[in-house]
Amino acid sequence: MLIALALGVTTTATAQPDGSVTVVERVTITAPATHRIALRVPVTDDENRVYTVRDARVTGAGHLAEDAGGVTASYTGDATLTYTVDGAVAAGGQVRWPVTGGWDQDLTTLTARLRAPGISTVDCFAGAVGSARHCTFSELGADGVATVEQDGLRGGDRVDLVVQVPPGALAGNARFVPVSPVADFLKGPGIPLVALVVLLAGAAATWLQRRRGTRQRVLARA
Repeated sequence: MLIALALGVTTTATAQPDGSVTVVERVTITAPATHRIALRVPVTDDENRVYTVRDARVTGAGHLAEDAGGVTASYTGDATLTYTVDGAVAAGGQVRWPVTGGWDQDLTTLTARLRAPGISTVDCFAGAVGSARHCTFSELGADGVATVEQDGLRGGDRVDLVVQVPPGALAGNARFVPVSPVADFLKGPGIPLVALVVLLAGAAATWLQRRRGTRQRVLARA
């Protein structure tokens, strides 16, 4: 009998006065799954938004791996991931963070709650990065907590939770950097071409050196 993969995530986030956001992500799964938290998110074709994740840890059936590009949580069973993110608060009081995304499996259900001072609006977007498709459900509760839900999310897609708080209620720490064409080239299909260029340059240098040596020997015999 085949058992369908079920992957459920419940996230609770709290915005701190210094602009950091503490996150607790509870994961329930029926088969191994991996969650990649990217630290650079495209905003436009020319600009990326940069986040910083710190104090990350997993309790339960999982483990973490960190590198310059992000944090990867791998799960073999139910577990809880906690971390602190910087870079979510932009000028004017908008708070934005991908509350989940980068899974290698389809997500069955997501419930996320964000507590921040004076939330006035809540929005939520699901799908590929840059998609404007709204989440299944979003609301601002009477207790001032933003809640969003998403039924079904394809592997690799994300859910962005966006809220508005009064300007100055949280310290702004959003970072935006221009996209580097060279970096994108080196990270993408350009790598084999770079290797080819280096190889050809080396071959040309060797050929010139041998030619110079041959010419010197001919002159020596003359």
